[in-house]
Amino acid sequence: LGLAATPLRHLDYLIEGAGEAVAVGSRPVLVRVPHPGRFALHKLGIAGRRPATEAARTQKDRAQAALLIELLLEDRPGDLDAAASALSNHPALQTAILAESRRLPPALASELTPRLARPERKKS
Repeated sequence: LGLAATPLRHLDYLIEGAGEAVAVGSRPVLVRVPHPGRFALHKLGIAGRRPATEAARTQKDRAQAALLIELLLEDRPGDLDAAASALSNHPALQTAILAESRRLPPALASELTPRLARPERKKS
C-alpha cells in the first residue's frame, strides 16, 4: 500500500471492549472504535514513549489526552473508571499512565490519579 507504519504499544488494551460505529462518507462503513475511556488513557500512556525527535507530537498527544480525560470526567466518568479498572491486566501501561498523569494540569491530575490507583482492583 506504500504506507509507513510503526507498531502501536499496548494495542491489546486499546482494542479490548471496542464498539462499532458508522463512518459516514460517500458510502457508510461500519468500523470498530475504541472505548472512549481506554482511548483517552492509552493516548496519555503512549505520549511519553515517543523519541525526543518527536517532541511536538508528544505535546500534542498529552494535550489531546488531557482534553479527552477532562471531558470524560465531566460527562462520562463511568467510562474513565471502567478504563482505569481494566488497567489491572496491563501493569506496564498503568505505570506509564501514572507517570504521564504527573504532567497534566494539577487539578486534572488530582482528579485522575485516584481513579488509576484504586486498591480494590485485582493484581495480576
